[in-house]
Amino acid sequence: MHEHPPGYEAEQPIDLTKTVHVNVPAEPPAARTPRAKDPAWLRRRSVREALTADVPGSWLTVVANVKPGTYKTTTTRMLETVLGRVRDDIRFVDGARRPVRGRVIADSPSYPQDTVWQPWVRLADQLVIPVPQDAEAARAAVWMLDHLDAEGLTALTAGALTVVLRTGRDRRLFRRIKTSLGRRTAQVVAIRPSGEDPEPWVPVAAALLQQLARRANGDTVPPDGPSGRVVPLNSYQRKEAS
Repeated sequence: MHEHPPGYEAEQPIDLTKTVHVNVPAEPPAARTPRAKDPAWLRRRSVREALTADVPGSWLTVVANVKPGTYKTTTTRMLETVLGRVRDDIRFVDGARRPVRGRVIADSPSYPQDTVWQPWVRLADQLVIPVPQDAEAARAAVWMLDHLDAEGLTALTAGALTVVLRTGRDRRLFRRIKTSLGRRTAQVVAIRPSGEDPEPWVPVAAALLQQLARRANGDTVPPDGPSGRVVPLNSYQRKEAS
């Protein structure tokens, strides 16, 4: 008679003095998050070089226009979208708190009487003035420049960067705005915004960095401007009323 049922054998004693090797299956590699492909405009070498140009020192850029609805916040946001793809040395703030130093681009309130507006603008090293294709927006920008000149901030106004946005169909008004503000500020960049597409804003970002580099070198105003003469826009006020 068998000691164990058929098909079963007695277990052999385990030698506990031997080293046991356990084969652990290798874990599968962690899934990689696919890197977003750079847009076509950022793959151009000239664009990338312009956007990554070194600008020494610290500076405060303020985006300002005293008329509401002039794309100030849009301009700040689009600059962040464009420059944020290739730089990590610039802070973007909304201008609703105390001014900060470093390399900062700030949105600003629309009213110069606002207690927040004055400290930001007075500390600004660079001014960016967005002006949509609207006569009132252009007049507001000119008024702001006059106001700042009267307060002794002529270096800030003369070195300002104006962004003229083609938002309407009146080509003559568009050209008049460019001419008017081109005579008051260091540079005018004209763009046609397209929703949330950042590509039209690339020239604005490149021009801003160029202006900041000029400032770092002690040259805030290009040789060909501004002249300081204002082209009146009153004719367009009559046109809008008609």
